[in-house]
Amino acid sequence: MQRQSLGLALILILYGIIGSLYIVSVPLFEASDEAEHFIHIHTILETNALPVIQSREQMANQTDPVLRWNNQSHHAPLYYMTSALLISWSERADLADYLHPNELIFLRNTVENNPNKWLHRYTEPTSDTHLAVYQLRVMNLLIGAGTLLMIFGASRQITDKYNVPYLAILLTASIPTFLVVNTSVTNDALVIFLYSAGIYWCLKAWRTEAFSRLDVVSISLILAGIALTKLTGVTLFAVVYGTLIFGLFRKKWAWKQILPIIIITGIATALLAGWWYLRNLSLYGDLLAVDATASIWGREAPLTLAIFIEDVRRIGKSFWMLIGYLHNPVFVADSFYIYATGIASLGVIGTIVWSQRQKQADTLLILLFCFFIVTAMLLYGTLSVDISYGRLLMPAIASVATLIAIGLGYIFKRWAWLFIMPFTVTAILVPVFVVPQAYPFLTVVENIPDTATMVNWQADSLEILAIDTPDTVVRTGDIVSIDLYFRGNHPDNPAMTITAVDTIRLQRFDHHEIYPGMADMRYLPDDRIFKATIDLTITAPDSIEPPRVVTILVEWVDLDTNTELVFDGEISLLEVMGATFVDGRYDLQVRDSDIVADFGGEIVAHHIGSSNYRAGETMDFGFIWEATSQLSTEQEAILTLQLFDSEGNVVAQNDSTLWWYPTTRWAPNVAFVDDERTLEIPADLIAGDYQLGIGWYRVVDDTYPRLALDDSEDDLYMIPITIREAQ
Repeated sequence: MQRQSLGLALILILYGIIGSLYIVSVPLFEASDEAEHFIHIHTILETNALPVIQSREQMANQTDPVLRWNNQSHHAPLYYMTSALLISWSERADLADYLHPNELIFLRNTVENNPNKWLHRYTEPTSDTHLAVYQLRVMNLLIGAGTLLMIFGASRQITDKYNVPYLAILLTASIPTFLVVNTSVTNDALVIFLYSAGIYWCLKAWRTEAFSRLDVVSISLILAGIALTKLTGVTLFAVVYGTLIFGLFRKKWAWKQILPIIIITGIATALLAGWWYLRNLSLYGDLLAVDATASIWGREAPLTLAIFIEDVRRIGKSFWMLIGYLHNPVFVADSFYIYATGIASLGVIGTIVWSQRQKQADTLLILLFCFFIVTAMLLYGTLSVDISYGRLLMPAIASVATLIAIGLGYIFKRWAWLFIMPFTVTAILVPVFVVPQAYPFLTVVENIPDTATMVNWQADSLEILAIDTPDTVVRTGDIVSIDLYFRGNHPDNPAMTITAVDTIRLQRFDHHEIYPGMADMRYLPDDRIFKATIDLTITAPDSIEPPRVVTILVEWVDLDTNTELVFDGEISLLEVMGATFVDGRYDLQVRDSDIVADFGGEIVAHHIGSSNYRAGETMDFGFIWEATSQLSTEQEAILTLQLFDSEGNVVAQNDSTLWWYPTTRWAPNVAFVDDERTLEIPADLIAGDYQLGIGWYRVVDDTYPRLALDDSEDDLYMIPITIREAQ
């Protein structure tokens, strides 16, 4: 017994530690509908009354953000009244400061790269709002611990073999969605707890085949409580009454045992929760306030089969892990969902086999019926309301976790816990790595690194100081991290667009429209330097091209007027050179034996094109270059083309760089075609034989050292050129 208690305590401690990571890592109000649930609680405290449902149109016309986002008023009040009592000490005068929406979503419908629904103020809070939110998150964490205890008890009513109760709660505590729900402000946590308690009650009654007075009182409170918490939880009545009637047919008990329970629970629910439904009838004309709720959450567009299938897929996926809102939910790698689906399927199959051998088919039916009724209710609801969240399946978690745990324990015996460890590892990694990447805040820095390009662009009180772009070689699928350094603020709260393009053809590699660091640009202090990191993903261009530099384009846009900010009075598009892109599909076959010239052991030419030309024409050259090692990133090499007459005099010259691919960014050992070089032949040049000298040099302290040719004293590669008379 002591060993069992220790195992239970260790899992609860693990749950508390992981849950605490979620509490501190998920930004305030970025958990699904957290702001709206908190507003409901805040409204009760401010008005000493329950809020009244407003339609979508009514809320849109509100100027007070607290009223505009008060869209959870349709929910029953038990969770909100309890929460209001808990944070009644708090002063929440700055709540409206937290309710600045990310207008990229609402004005430009830009959801990609914008999982944050809200903009976050960097300034210190002026009231207790943040403390109240964290206190309610902790309250939900404790409610979640109660849910784990209910699941533990429910599993024990079926079997203690294979450590099934421990497997069930370890699995539940390792599901990221369960952790998200139980570490954010939402009434779902209370619904899940009460539903799990109801399932525990059903399984305990099935095992003992008897009902004590305490059993009747407890199930009456559970059913009344869930009726006063959330409409979707009312399906628990079907689970409880269905179990009682099923037991009647299986001769577990008689009518005289279950009829009083049905009557007493009905009376208790009417007395404790009936007032809420009578209030709905009085205010909205029906007990469940269906039409009033639909005025908020009803689908704006008709539901098609394709949309319904996508909703079902999203529900299944988000049951295991989802953070944020449906406009751009935060998921993990697909491999996790594939693994979770596979383990769940394997566990259910194992449970079916176990139930047949252990003659536990009746228990299996109760668990499956619970999952079916919750799932059916959710799928039915999606027909009229966009509620495609897997967390709404969580009320059935006691049955789901028990089904999977029994099957895994039966198949793998003492090694079953190993198959739950990937869930646990993922649950830990999500708040440590996934959440900070999805919701990146601004970073305050004291100094700008030397690697950054100083720009010092000014627009009103907003100053872009520098942009740091990597000078590495990138390929398709690579992520390029751009660090933007800025100071100040702007009254128009501009959003930023940042684009990575092919320097020559201007084809997009990636494009983001974001608020850097999710910040509200109006309220940033002007005495600090901020760094915002933006990750751009390199996508394959339409055509296969030689290597070239990626150009980073930055604009700041006033969303109200859809106009770009002007910096320094004249420019709106800021351009900075980025990394070198090498297309993996570009494969120029060269051999060392093809080398025509070697310049300083750094640059080799595999091909130099030449032909006959006329005076007054432009000579076009084609080269194939390759860097034999990493060239200097400090001093760019310059190509010189010099035309010599028979006496060694320079009669034409062109010194130039590859503006689209400077040598400081050349990828080592990647040969490429350079056909952009030209040389103007003077029109008065006498026809005859000439020599074209080709060389490379750098500018160092007002000197022009050339790269030696083929390790010799020469520094120009000479090729014969024939010039004909001008026409």
